[in-house]
Amino acid sequence: MSATEQRATGLEERDDARRAERGARGRRKALRPVRMRRIAVVAPIDEFSAVLRAVGRDGCVDFHAGGRDPASGSAEAESLEHHLASAERRDGVAALAGWCPAERVPALTADVAAAGGSVVALPMPPLTDPPTLMRGSGRAYRSFSPLVRMYGTVPYADLDPTFLVGITYILMFGVMFGDVGHGALIVAAALLLRSGRIRALSRVRPLWPFLLGAGVAGMAAGLLYGEFFGPTGVLTALWLRPLEQPLRLIGWAVGFGVLLLA
Repeated sequence: MSATEQRATGLEERDDARRAERGARGRRKALRPVRMRRIAVVAPIDEFSAVLRAVGRDGCVDFHAGGRDPASGSAEAESLEHHLASAERRDGVAALAGWCPAERVPALTADVAAAGGSVVALPMPPLTDPPTLMRGSGRAYRSFSPLVRMYGTVPYADLDPTFLVGITYILMFGVMFGDVGHGALIVAAALLLRSGRIRALSRVRPLWPFLLGAGVAGMAAGLLYGEFFGPTGVLTALWLRPLEQPLRLIGWAVGFGVLLLA
């Protein structure tokens, strides 16, 4: 290989390494909460109401006021009054501190300035974690996220565990309720939920990917157990029959639990 070819090969390898590093950084960033900035919205008292309405239209500031924006539907007057009452007032100026995603601060600053106010950057309070805002999106993410929320809010410094938790729940469901027939019924229910034909269930419609995964996992485990609406003998077990080999199944379950805790 000539010196020119060696240099070209070395450059290609460095480029590949840089792309891999950028990809790894991008994946880590996608798992981390959105970086937040502490800011204060400041405006003359007479214009503060209009400024808060502009902030509400942006919808990116958390003022710790019950989770509602200053201008949000039928609760607009109540929420706006709450924010106005919470503001600090001095020398004809009102100010209200909150948190905003760092990447949205420039746009917020422009909108607030157009309404007659300003956005002031504040130092990070000591011993205080910013509110957590995750980057995740998509049907599967929305389906899995309630599993995480029922345990509490993910700390600001942690990684987003939503997909790991969702996949773990699906696997555990399949292991515990493995049955081809029952799993098929859950799959059918998930597809019906996805269709949106039952309006009474519209609030839980986003959960259909989780139900679909649980049903498929149950069917797969049912094939391993040889169960079809119970141990009817319709199917041949591909691995073991839980009622005939309970200790072996328990051993595998304990090993799976140790793997999760490791």
